[in-house]
Amino acid sequence: MKTLSMKRFLLLLLLALCAFVTLAKAATTEFEPGPGSFTFTDQKGDPQKPIQVWYFKPPSYSGSTPILFVMHGMQRNAREYRDQWISYARQFGALLVVPEFSEKIYPGEGYAQGNMFDSSLRPIPENRSGFALVEHLFDYVRTQGNNQSIDYYLYGHSAGGQFVHRMLLFRPDARIRRAVAANPGFYTLPRFVEEFPYGLEKTGLPGETIQQAFGKELTLLLGERDTLENQKSLNKSVGAMKQGSQRFARGMNFFKVAQQESLTRGISLEWKLQTVPGAGHSNSQMAAAAARILFESSRQ
Repeated sequence: MKTLSMKRFLLLLLLALCAFVTLAKAATTEFEPGPGSFTFTDQKGDPQKPIQVWYFKPPSYSGSTPILFVMHGMQRNAREYRDQWISYARQFGALLVVPEFSEKIYPGEGYAQGNMFDSSLRPIPENRSGFALVEHLFDYVRTQGNNQSIDYYLYGHSAGGQFVHRMLLFRPDARIRRAVAANPGFYTLPRFVEEFPYGLEKTGLPGETIQQAFGKELTLLLGERDTLENQKSLNKSVGAMKQGSQRFARGMNFFKVAQQESLTRGISLEWKLQTVPGAGHSNSQMAAAAARILFESSRQ
């Protein structure tokens, strides 16, 4: 009887250990090789707004694999953006992470503007902003992927490009190693003249934050054929139209303002401007150039 009890005890112990190992493994292998998705609940921000995250884990993945966040456009088509970036993630050996800011959870311009203010320009708690969510997701991805990266790469196109350049302005302390904002529809100009979202007036942003932002590695990437003036998706508000009649002109104006502001303030501007010949308002036409800017050792 004692022998039988001991065997039963050892069997139960073995089963318990197997269950523990299985659970531990599941907790640290969120990212299976290849493409996939998961639901992220931001416990550090707003847990009432879970988002879908699309990813690609390259065959070469290790604990030192760089992490790339790609921000989708106004169509909220994160899966499509993931698929368009897989070849570049594979080429440069990066863990590709594409969060989906759905229209239901982040309606209207909330996503592109970082979910920082309500419609009356009242600040939303910083830890609930879209920018904070990216930072929190970075921590989650590192933990689940056993990744030791201390920073990440950031790319956004169209509304995603708006998100990226505003994140550089308002969160220069974010752990962004290098960023590319491609074909934004309009801009938050880096000066305290126009009111948000067209400028920094009445945002409460400290002036010294601009110096930090100008010190980040941001490339503004513009398609030379992104010049349509009557496109339905083009923002035609008064503030946007003051920046130019179409996206390419607005981008050139934004960079010119940044240069002027850096001279006025006597601070260095690390931002770069690059154009893509033949490219219009298309993520797929911009991605190859963006990937090279992000991952090649020297910037153009």
